[in-house]
Amino acid sequence: MALRIRVDRTTVEAFVGEGRYVHTHQAFGLPGDDRLASYSSGGPAVFKDMTILEYQLR
Repeated sequence: MALRIRVDRTTVEAFVGEGRYVHTHQAFGLPGDDRLASYSSGGPAVFKDMTILEYQLR
């Protein structure tokens, strides 16, 4: 099942199954946070066919 995640300065949105399930979370990083990390909690996970795109706001 496909998972699409969109992140901006204060919002993380996850879309599963072509948008059938959606979760939105507001997050405020600490000063200096400028990285993205993938991890699992409670067991192993496989991250494959991952594409990361950066969008520039105009």
